[in-house]
Amino acid sequence: KIDSVAGSRRAFRFLRQAQQFTCDEFSAKVKDFSAKDVDEQIGDDLTSYVSEANILANAEVGACNDTDKAALKAEKAKITEQKSKADTKLKAAKSDLQKIIEKIESIEKEISDINKKLDITTTKNDETTKKDEATTTKNDETTKKDEATTTKKDDTTKKDDTTKKDDT
Repeated sequence: KIDSVAGSRRAFRFLRQAQQFTCDEFSAKVKDFSAKDVDEQIGDDLTSYVSEANILANAEVGACNDTDKAALKAEKAKITEQKSKADTKLKAAKSDLQKIIEKIESIEKEISDINKKLDITTTKNDETTKKDEATTTKNDETTKKDEATTTKKDDTTKKDDTTKKDDT
C-alpha cells in the first residue's frame, strides 16, 4: 500500500471494506505500526498486529505531498524488515506445530499398541481364570470324593472296632 501511495507503479488491490485515511492519518498509522516489534507480538496481540497490517495494506489513502511520500518510503524499509521477521517466526511456528503433531501421533500409536497388548493380556488372563476356575471345580469335586471316601473308611473302621469289641 505504501508503494501505491508513494507513487510506485505496482498493482494495488482494494478490499471490500477498505478504510479511508487522509495522507497524514495514514502516515501516522504507518509510523505507529512500524514502531511495534513483531517479536513482542504474541497471542491476541499478534492477531491485532496482523489485523492492523491488513487494514493498512488495504486502506484507501488521500493524496500525499512529496514530503509525506518520502516519509512513507522510509517507513516501508522498517515494515519490510518486520515482515521478514514475521515470516521467519511463522515458519518456525509451523515447524514447531508439525513436530508437536508428529509427537502426538507417535504417542497415540504407543497408546494404541499398549491397549492392544492389554486386550491380549486381559483375554489371556480371562482364559487362565476360566481354566483356574475349572481346575478349582475339579479339585473341589476331588476333595468331596476324598471326604466321602474318608467318611466311608471312618465308618468301616468304626464297624471294625465294634466288631473287635464284640469278639472280645
